[in-house]
Amino acid sequence: MMDAKAYNKRALARFRDGDYKAALADWDSALSLDPTYAKAYSNRGIARAALGDLRAALHDHDEAVRLQPENPDFYLNRANAHEDNHDIEAAIADLDQALQLQPDDAGVHYNRGRLHTGRAAVEAALYDFNEVLRLDSTFTPALIQRASLRYRLGDHTGALQDMDQAIEQTPNNADYRKNRGMIQMMLGALAAGVEDFNAALRLRPADAEILAMRGHALYRQGDYAAAVEDFGEAVSLEPQEGMHYLNRGIACAAQGDYPLAIADFSEALRCDPALLQAYRDRAVARQQTGDMRGALEDWQAYLRYGGDDVPYRDRAAQQIKILEAML
Repeated sequence: MMDAKAYNKRALARFRDGDYKAALADWDSALSLDPTYAKAYSNRGIARAALGDLRAALHDHDEAVRLQPENPDFYLNRANAHEDNHDIEAAIADLDQALQLQPDDAGVHYNRGRLHTGRAAVEAALYDFNEVLRLDSTFTPALIQRASLRYRLGDHTGALQDMDQAIEQTPNNADYRKNRGMIQMMLGALAAGVEDFNAALRLRPADAEILAMRGHALYRQGDYAAAVEDFGEAVSLEPQEGMHYLNRGIACAAQGDYPLAIADFSEALRCDPALLQAYRDRAVARQQTGDMRGALEDWQAYLRYGGDDVPYRDRAAQQIKILEAML
């Protein structure tokens, strides 16, 4: 005859094999035999949460914690269920309890830091990620999280240092290369940014976002032709994304190719009429080609639809007066 531990063991195997109904029945049997078996409550709670029955899962985790309040794993498991249930405050409270019992658990610090990040508690999140990295300097996800926080706080140098370390540990991650490239651009290191975007694209060639980022870096370097090429590839990959047309139009205008720029600005507005910058940039391009009436209409549209960039609103009002007088 099987005892409670045997049922728990078989339940785990059945759950891993996808036989969820039989697994839950085994945990029911285990708890019928031993109603104080906290581990079985915890395991059944994990299974119920995975199956979407969060109310029953939380009840099981409550029982596990009640029976063994000194076990940090049970608080961690309940925290996961609270997070699945979108009760972030309760999840953090459980992680606090887990860390009181086991202060040097890097994984729990990481999870709490991640939740603090989600609720914009930046200092608390930084504390947790710093603790993670004090305990385990090779914990790459914590480096990425801390880099993101530092970047948001304007500490671009600190963010770059974290990304350097993350890439040293995981050199073939396209997202890490992309993110470091973005930070390099913020620091004005455009050539280094392009190198990172090149590396990211070798790892993930058909990525429109990375192509657009490299296009921006090349544009800022004054290599307008290469920028046009990158934005063009982004257009090919995402032909309904208006921002790609807008970016290519800006680069075309920088080369003096105003007819192509106008075509791209028009496509940008077709894809996304809320891209009001396309009206003002098309107005400028149309003026360069002598289409003063079209330019007037674009400046008027920019104001009519709520363009809120103050210098450009002032410029639009000024250009409208000049063009109306001309026409």
